[in-house]
Amino acid sequence: MTAQRTTVLRAIGLGMILGLAACNGRPAYVVSRFEPVQASWDTLRVSLAFGVRGPFGRLRPAVPDTTTIYVFDAGFDTLYAGSDPVIPIPDAELGHAERLLVEACGDFGRWRVCEQHALRASPKRVRVRHEIAFPEDEAYQEGSYAFDFVVERQRFGAEEWEQINRRAPVDGFLTAYVASGDPVPVRIPFTRNRGRFNLARSERYRDFRYALQSQLFEGREAAVRFDIYARLMGVEAPVASVEKRIVKKSEDERMAEVGHFVEQAAGEVLARLGLDATRRRVYAFVESWTYDPARRRYTVEVSIQWRRGWLRGWDELEGRLVVREDGSEAVFEPHGRAGEDVIVLDSLQVRAAPPRGRDVETGPPRRLKTW
Repeated sequence: MTAQRTTVLRAIGLGMILGLAACNGRPAYVVSRFEPVQASWDTLRVSLAFGVRGPFGRLRPAVPDTTTIYVFDAGFDTLYAGSDPVIPIPDAELGHAERLLVEACGDFGRWRVCEQHALRASPKRVRVRHEIAFPEDEAYQEGSYAFDFVVERQRFGAEEWEQINRRAPVDGFLTAYVASGDPVPVRIPFTRNRGRFNLARSERYRDFRYALQSQLFEGREAAVRFDIYARLMGVEAPVASVEKRIVKKSEDERMAEVGHFVEQAAGEVLARLGLDATRRRVYAFVESWTYDPARRRYTVEVSIQWRRGWLRGWDELEGRLVVREDGSEAVFEPHGRAGEDVIVLDSLQVRAAPPRGRDVETGPPRRLKTW
């Protein structure tokens, strides 16, 4: 059988199939032209036409009873449904190069014919001006952040970028980890541009704390790195990174802190004994002290001396002050006075504001996902 004869038979067969479809009462309607063209990122123009095929495959123009054009985002939410060939697209609210599905349908009585075409929203990126304060407590757990996000998209038909305004806020998360060794990241989600965080509430905090304490035990300084990730329509991307240098307190700084605690404790102890420390001469001496880094707690041997009166000499009370580094859980245990109980003190004030980490430029953050 020749090639020419084969072609003729195939054409006759197609005509027979189309003819049978028509004979079965189902017209062979088709979308003869469907050209969705992006006039800009915010506007879509659709050129659309329909036709019907006769018994021998000849295509004739056909006008549907109704025409409907749909635009769906990547989550198949409807962005547009109507018949206008010029369609507005909410591009600023869409994700980076988000996939769009355009569908055109024509209704011919009880018959419907549709066709689909895929497009992409604009490429987008996020820039951020950031401020991260850490640590804001003596336990290296608490911190705060302030972000100013700027969302940009690539200009239509150009290489430049332009700022866009989004109704939906940018959310995301931070990862915090000790920069040296094998990083153990702690994840900190955020939904607002400003807020506070506590690393102890996050998963893997114990591993993070161990890595930080190990680094501080080996030297006076450790680096904690924060990577900032922004999320647009579920797509996450790293946008900035900052490193905080955590400096361990020196021996002189701890001695000064011990003296500050003892001074406060002496006044409160005398007040519990019914004595007004402001109306008599009082001295508090630090005999010795130790610091437990695992419990972050001071144990101080203290001697408190005060004048009874102008002609009545001096009195003395010796004891042990136990207090956490943040001033909490302070107790005084008197020595040598039978029957006297441990004195539970109010929380003592720390000597000065906790040390803040200083920012260090670190380059781009570690990329978990990219756009």
